[in-house]
Parts: sequence; C-alpha cells; structure tokens
Amino acid sequence: MGSNMAEAHPVGFQWVVEAKARGAKVVHVDPRFTRTSALADTYVPLRAGSDIAFLGGVVNHILTNEKDFREYVTAYTNASFLVSESFQDTEDLDGLFSGYDPETASYDPTSWQYEGMEGTHAAGGQSSAEAKETAAGLQHESGGPPLEGESPQPRTDPTLQHPRCVYQILKRHFSRYTPELVEEVCGVPKEKFLEVCEAWTSNSGRERTTAVVYAVGWTQHSTGVQYIRTSAIIQLLLGNMGRPGGGIMAMRGHASIQGSTDIPTLFNILPGYLPMPSATAHRTFRDYVDAIVGDKQKGFWRNAEAYVVSLMKEYWGDAATA
Repeated sequence: MGSNMAEAHPVGFQWVVEAKARGAKVVHVDPRFTRTSALADTYVPLRAGSDIAFLGGVVNHILTNEKDFREYVTAYTNASFLVSESFQDTEDLDGLFSGYDPETASYDPTSWQYEGMEGTHAAGGQSSAEAKETAAGLQHESGGPPLEGESPQPRTDPTLQHPRCVYQILKRHFSRYTPELVEEVCGVPKEKFLEVCEAWTSNSGRERTTAVVYAVGWTQHSTGVQYIRTSAIIQLLLGNMGRPGGGIMAMRGHASIQGSTDIPTLFNILPGYLPMPSATAHRTFRDYVDAIVGDKQKGFWRNAEAYVVSLMKEYWGDAATA
C-alpha cells in the first residue's frame, strides 16, 4: 500500500513473487495500476490521500468483530493501559483532542498520558508551541516518550473493558470508519474492502502472519505519519509485529531517505534517533538526558545517556569530557 514495489524495489520484490509462488496472497492497494498491481492476487484502487479512512476501516473491522489476537494484545501492547481521566477525544471536543491551544495552534499532551504517569513530559520539557515547531512528538521514535509519575508502572485492565483503557478508546475513536464511510471516502466498494479485511485478519494470529509494505506513497503525504501509525495499530492488534513473516516494511533508499535518519539530515533528531536538544529547555547535559529518559523507561532506551556520551565523543574526540 503506497508502494510500487515491483518497479521501485525490484530486488526486494523478487521475494514477494517467491512467496506468491509458495501460496502467499498478495494484495495491492494503490491509486495507480502498476506492475505491482499486475502481479498481485487482488488489486484495490483507492482515491489518492484517502489511506487513513481505509486503514481506519480495517481497525474498526478488527475491533467491532473482535478479530484481534487477544493473548498477544494483552501481553505485548499497551491496549490494557489506562489513560488519564482528563483525556478527551475528538467526539467530546468537536474534532479536537484535549490540550489544544487555539492561540498557538498546538497541543499540550499532558492529558494524553497514562493514568499515574501524568508527570511524563512528552514534549521533552518544551512548551507545546515550541514542541510543535520542532516536531517534538516525532522525536521519540526508538524509545517512545519518557515515562514518569507516582505509579511504578501504568495502571492496566487486562480484561480490556475499562472505558479509559487504550483498547476501548481505540474502539470508540475508530467506530466512525464503517465500510460505508470507506466506500464513500476512498471509492472502494464495500465488498472489496471487506475482502481485504478478511484476508488480512484470517492470515493473522497464532499460526500465521501478514506483512505490510509501504513506500513514499505513504511517507510523502502531509499525513504520512498517521498512515504508518494506523498500520502499526493494525499489525499490533493482529499480533503481526516482532514475529516471522510479519512486520511493517518501509521500502527506503532512494534520495537518501535512509540517510535522513542515519546521518541524520532530519532537523529534529540526532544520529541514533536521539531527540534534538532544545536551546531553551535543555541548558545542561543533565537537563537533556533527563528529558529523554524517564524513570519508568524499559528496554535499551534506558541507556540513552550512554548513546549521547558516545555521540559527544564521536563529535569532539578527546575534548568530550564530563
């Protein structure tokens, strides 16, 4: 989806053809009929830029029909985590989320945190206006925003029934994306859309996995990040992340897209996906490190201070001292 893999990434596409020969089902969702479409089992044309409605419809289909891989979802995702009581969704605020400041046209994400984690500074200590200017929400790609608060860990409801758990918030938010809305917005016939949903969900779960492939047909939209995050929601709900044959594969390479995060030439991160320091919020090395690592942080991102030290030594050599 959002990729003409056969022509733009032919070396990788040989393995899609190989998989198809071994019985895999290939679906191509794209506004253009290309050589990728010609080699797919199913081609689904949609209106350019309507991907969020299509993917949102898939999320709604999974949640409405309880097609999620429940054991995986409760163990390996944040679906059971409770969100702060002060969070309000778009239904409550006529299209806006809580925390919106009309004067700066930016969001303060404080109310979006997990219950008991309201101390988390998702904007890295920056004001919401500055955070918007620096795309701070997109800086925490590897480790996620730092988690802090009075609770030793986010409060959860493993039954997924609590109205403020992530699962139920998702269910309410995506309920608008009905097959009828998908047909109206995307131009995809309801039957064709449900065929994709069925193929995707029936080939996911304990025994099987489905992979998503995208390229610049997603990333180069102004809402490209939302496309990719929605596909991540789908793949997590279906248990397709971190398992053989699953995942979300970004076809990169051309025009140094990969280099933009490795070198990186992006304006808001440093090499290694470290968030860019703020001249106003991070006056010292300690200010910066404390802003990117929370006291409840899990995984390798807990070592972010060591990554920053390594980067400073790479930049400044022997002059990089405490």
